[in-house]
Amino acid sequence: PLQTKATVRSNNYMLPLVPLAVAALAALAALNVQRQHFEERYGGGCDAPFFEFPPLPNNSNNNNNNNNNNNNNNNNNNYNNFLGDHAVRLSGFDAVGPEVLQPAPMRDGSHVLYTGTLDGAVYRLHPSGAAHVTPELVANTTGRPLGIWASTEGLVVADAHKGLIYLPLNARGTANSYDVLADSVDGKQVVFLDGVEVDEKSGQVYFTDVSDKFPLKGLQHEAMESGYRGRLLKYDPETRTTSVVLSHLAFPNGVCLTHDGDSLLIASTTRAAIYKYHIRGPAAGTTELLCGLPTLVDNIRRAPTGNTYWVAGAFSRSAVLEFNARHPWIRNFLCPAAKQVLSWMKPHSMGVLQLLLLLYSVKRYAHRHHSAGNQRAVRDRAPAGGQPRRRWPFDRGH
Repeated sequence: PLQTKATVRSNNYMLPLVPLAVAALAALAALNVQRQHFEERYGGGCDAPFFEFPPLPNNSNNNNNNNNNNNNNNNNNNYNNFLGDHAVRLSGFDAVGPEVLQPAPMRDGSHVLYTGTLDGAVYRLHPSGAAHVTPELVANTTGRPLGIWASTEGLVVADAHKGLIYLPLNARGTANSYDVLADSVDGKQVVFLDGVEVDEKSGQVYFTDVSDKFPLKGLQHEAMESGYRGRLLKYDPETRTTSVVLSHLAFPNGVCLTHDGDSLLIASTTRAAIYKYHIRGPAAGTTELLCGLPTLVDNIRRAPTGNTYWVAGAFSRSAVLEFNARHPWIRNFLCPAAKQVLSWMKPHSMGVLQLLLLLYSVKRYAHRHHSAGNQRAVRDRAPAGGQPRRRWPFDRGH
């Protein structure tokens, strides 16, 4: 009878799992509804592809001794990580969401930095110390300026909401208005411009379009699907036309000219790679993989000296990202609901926390209830040839 009593308690231990199973089924139904809304909103389902990240080059920090003995090493295949002790936080500028830092000369011969922020403002940053800058408001596009190319006459801005725009600078160095250079290509509106670069030899403006499906507010979807919807576009100032240079790119982000000005380097965020597109020369019109990096790359800029470049990364590659790359069905399932679930959890974060605490309490109670039942069953058994063991006063048998 004592063993039967413990068995009954063990079966009751499964009862708290019933509401959890019901909640799981309800969550799956909600995800299916959100997937339908996703397909209606963006005109189709997910098509996350299979891919593998490119191999990493040699790390110069770890191979200094080997570089001295190996004459075959190419400087283009090495990288240094300057994020650790080399990074210094600049004071004096507290705006939210600065995306790019574009160095540019001023008319008086000084050099400044341009950046765009979340509220649509474009700032000029004047270095005024070893770790201090003085911001100066140049203009406000009322959109989301991401990529910037600057000269002493004006700024070319890739705005995620407005398109490719030009800000002419007046004598005070500010812009009172802007001109839209390109907001569509082949009769279709561009929805997510990012990087921009001007070829000073030809005057052509090259800029990246992250996705022809998802706008900036669908950034999570594009990053999770990791599809090939990006493009490299070109604007011709003489004919005022826009054309597609490259298509089927994976999240093309930053773009810059090489030091010789004959090629473009394109940062692919979701592939953690840098691609090289040849503008001139024998290989004109072709593209090659330059290198893979240990971070999901964002912007890229030429270094002032040498055949080197600065690359900013969003976050490091991980085993989870590598696994998701090889299993697209995971991204196909998650991407339609990720944004909806996160947007629901943000205003209900306290309720979600309370629900998790409640589920944890139920689990703890069920575990203790089951353990106590087994201990009482063992304690109540009579030893061989003796009397049943005495119950403790606080053990009431429930």
